[in-house]
Amino acid sequence: MTLTPVSIAAVPVQFFKKLIGSNQAALEFIISGTRTILGDMLNHRSIFALSRPRIRVITFLLYLSKKAGDPSEDGSRPVPEWLTQTELALMAGTTRETVCATFKALQQDGGLVTEGKRLRLGMAFYET
Repeated sequence: MTLTPVSIAAVPVQFFKKLIGSNQAALEFIISGTRTILGDMLNHRSIFALSRPRIRVITFLLYLSKKAGDPSEDGSRPVPEWLTQTELALMAGTTRETVCATFKALQQDGGLVTEGKRLRLGMAFYET
């Protein structure tokens, strides 16, 4: 058996429900000082606090796009070029099929924009 350090964030139930139901609330939560927690989760390749696989995928996309570069003039953010669906699935503790389905849903809503082989999180991603 291997033991790894775990970061735990305690949040009120109502806040958590708002967080998982809104991309904007999730973004605000990430920006408001949780970068360390998400960094720890990324290093340990799992997110224990989020039970829904699609939410874990979206959380990692938010985190990684923030690290990938500055937003463009329209406010969209780049997704790292090195990130594959398989790697994202591994980081989020889910399957590549779940990542693929999440990407398709985000693309239909305009939240994930494809520019050739490059991906960007469009402004629709940050809207409720």
